[in-house]
Amino acid sequence: MRVKTAITIVLALAVGLAATAAAMLAALDPNSFRPTLESRIEAATGHRVQLGPLDLAVGLTPRLVARDVTVASPAGTATADLARIATLEVAVRLWPLLTGGGVQIDRLIITGAAVHLERAADGRANWQPPPRAGAAPQPSAPSPATDTAKAEPGFAIERLEVMDSHLTLVLPGHRQELRLARASTAIRAGEPMVIEAAGQYRDQAFRVAGSLPSPSMLGAPTLPLDLTGQWAGVDLALAGALALAEPRVDMRLTVAADRAARLLELAGQTVPPAVAALGAVRLEGRVEGALTALRLDGLTLSVQSEGGRAVLVATGSATPQADLALVLEGQALERLVPGLPSVPTLRATGRLRGTPQMVSLSDLVVEAAPLRLTGAATLDVRPQRPKLAVTLATDQLTLGERASAPAGQASGASPASPSPTASARTRLLPPTPLPPLPTLPLDLALEATIGEVVLSTGRISQLSLAASLEPNGFALSRLSAQVAEGTVRGSARLGAGRQVRLELTGQGLSVAALAGLLGQSLPISAPLAVSATVEGAGETVAALAASLSGPIALTVGKGTVPRSLLERWGVNPRLAAAVSANAGVPLDCVVVRGTAAAGVVTVPTLLVALEPVGLISQGGRVSLVDESLSVPLEGRARQALVEGLIPPFTVRGTLMAPTITTAAGDAITTVLGVVTGVAGVSSSGYAAADLCAAALAGRSLARPAAPAPATQPDPGQPGAPPRPSLPGLLDNLLRR
Repeated sequence: MRVKTAITIVLALAVGLAATAAAMLAALDPNSFRPTLESRIEAATGHRVQLGPLDLAVGLTPRLVARDVTVASPAGTATADLARIATLEVAVRLWPLLTGGGVQIDRLIITGAAVHLERAADGRANWQPPPRAGAAPQPSAPSPATDTAKAEPGFAIERLEVMDSHLTLVLPGHRQELRLARASTAIRAGEPMVIEAAGQYRDQAFRVAGSLPSPSMLGAPTLPLDLTGQWAGVDLALAGALALAEPRVDMRLTVAADRAARLLELAGQTVPPAVAALGAVRLEGRVEGALTALRLDGLTLSVQSEGGRAVLVATGSATPQADLALVLEGQALERLVPGLPSVPTLRATGRLRGTPQMVSLSDLVVEAAPLRLTGAATLDVRPQRPKLAVTLATDQLTLGERASAPAGQASGASPASPSPTASARTRLLPPTPLPPLPTLPLDLALEATIGEVVLSTGRISQLSLAASLEPNGFALSRLSAQVAEGTVRGSARLGAGRQVRLELTGQGLSVAALAGLLGQSLPISAPLAVSATVEGAGETVAALAASLSGPIALTVGKGTVPRSLLERWGVNPRLAAAVSANAGVPLDCVVVRGTAAAGVVTVPTLLVALEPVGLISQGGRVSLVDESLSVPLEGRARQALVEGLIPPFTVRGTLMAPTITTAAGDAITTVLGVVTGVAGVSSSGYAAADLCAAALAGRSLARPAAPAPATQPDPGQPGAPPRPSLPGLLDNLLRR
């Protein structure tokens, strides 16, 4: 309607001026015809028009110049003037006009026009003329100027130019301005208008060239359109046909920009960091159908930058509800978006359905060798904060290539212990900052099922998780996986203020397999169970550990400690061979029960029950604040003599550098070297199973009080066994 109204006004001015040009030739003062001309233009347009001084140049192509032309807005609208024109020049070919050949305007030049189009909140627009008195408004009726243009035989404008003009469009809550430096075209009956234009829109230069329907073509079933242009570094092209009666379009569209972010910038939108990193973008394809039932035919969006490339193709219905088949192909996507993992090639397909308020993506298949994902997604933008729900599944996810076994080592063997580094690191818990929570303009809910996760150190199978990301934090509401021959379940939450809560249970885990998964070598064949419910807060790993509170429990069942591990822990090889035979030392259980409070873990129960001897602590303390240790231990064996040979000792120092001392302060380099060696002196065992049962049941592990003997043997009497020397015994046990 706005374009039609503008054409109506311009043509009415041109036809009115041209029709009176011949009469004015006789009277050399054209200003005498000004009232007549103003009334004719007002009758044609419905808008009151005021003309300034008129000048007439006589010739075979008379030229009339009107200055200070004003087109008034209807009464009651916000702005007084619809348009003001500094200079309006019309040159009419006299001979066709006199011989009935129609109005042929040689040139129509508009300079310094200021057009102000405004629609009020109540729907009234200043470009709509007021209804005539006694007549109902008929907005759909054809305009007089259009009828005039059709009725006039041979009507044409050989050259129409607009220079140094300004257009302002004001809608409720919206204002746009366009400055036109120069525009030119020609209007001929039955022919498209070939146009060229240049100016500024939103303070950015633009250029447009191509063809538009001429006024005489507006009644045709379809109107051809072919435009190309550039605006603010963006190239645009539109070619096809438009039917106004239905309305219906059949267009090919092309939009190209040197940066993807430029499109959002020009639309006045915030540019996300992921989009800011993208390079050149191109959108092209075909749009056809009624405006209420548009279809996209191969609409293609491509993005590329520094070797990376992504192409999205959409085909299907766009309105009233979307039903689109999508195909995404990409190469080296990490070069498009920094931070993405290396993806040499990617292909994704899916089906997009819904409305702009509620969109679903089904039949999703993502292939990035060797990964193949399937799933679905739903985006709901109706809430104040949009919500995105995603479900994904894959048979295998490779996060690292598993290292092959070195020559001479079986593929199933445990990896060798990592060699110590020359680093001067003194703390086990690093001051590494916790990862920041991603900032998204929506809430995210994710459910994933992974058949197998391949790590460089092992495999995790049957992984299932449910997670959500909201402004107040990240929540892992469900985690379940087969890990180290057992099952792990848990949940976690990371708050926006770095508050952390973790619940974790593990059952049937293999000690050796779990250590291997963590990149360590601990070849103990025994089942492991673990449970913990802890919470804390901190900006770094160390600060978080220093704030943890909650119960912790760990249990290792029956198994074997191999001879090689005993030797690595400092046991004399001969003693290790004596007590372990070929298989190793039988292990009855390991039970650890503790409670963390503000980063300090108290251990009221700690039991390591080997078949020949046991180690017990009922008052240990581990500080995660300064990483200090204080765990007193005592040995337990069936025979009092053997038990007396096991000195009480304490594990002290730090997590990175623990030390072991006796009650007398003697330093011991290894604990198992003592207890295992002492146990080898006696051929009898002790009731390890009873201690394990008591520890698992939470009962006290304190030694029951023994009744005092009626008589004490005299050490000096013959037959009394000599008391061994502890320093000498330790020296013998630890000597290699």
